[in-house]
Amino acid sequence: MINGPDSSFLVSSRANGYESSGKEPSRSDEDPLNDSLIKKLDHGVKDFLWLGSSWTCKKKRKHYQSLYHNGVKILVNDLVYVLGEEYKRLVAYLDDMYEDSRGNNMVVVRWFHKVDEVDTNLPHNYNDREIFFSLCLQDLNV
Repeated sequence: MINGPDSSFLVSSRANGYESSGKEPSRSDEDPLNDSLIKKLDHGVKDFLWLGSSWTCKKKRKHYQSLYHNGVKILVNDLVYVLGEEYKRLVAYLDDMYEDSRGNNMVVVRWFHKVDEVDTNLPHNYNDREIFFSLCLQDLNV
C-alpha cells in the first residue's frame, strides 16, 4: 500500500484496462519484467519494484517512469484510486514517482474532486458522477 496522510494507495482501474482486483495484467514482449521475476514477486519475495532507469533531480530524488506493486505495473500518468478515510475511494492522477534522499518510495498524485466538493455554480443538467480535475498535488509514501 502507498500511504499518505490519512490515505493509502490502492491498485486502480486504469484507462489501459488493468483491473482493481490486483490480478497481473497481460504484458507485451517489450515489458522489462520477465516471468521468473514476476513469479518471485507474486510469491511474496518482494511486493515493490521500481521499473526502468531513473534520473536524479536537484532535490536528489531518483525519479522513475513505472513501478511494480502488489502484482500490478503502475505508470506515471495513470489514473488510480487512493483509499482515504473510512475506506473511501478517491480518484487521483499519478503525476510523478520517486525515491527520496532517505530511501522512501514516493508518488505524487493530482486530485480530482466530486460534484459536492466543488464550490461553483454548475449547470442544472450535470451528472452527479462527474469528477473535476484539481490543481492540488500531494506526495504519498509507497
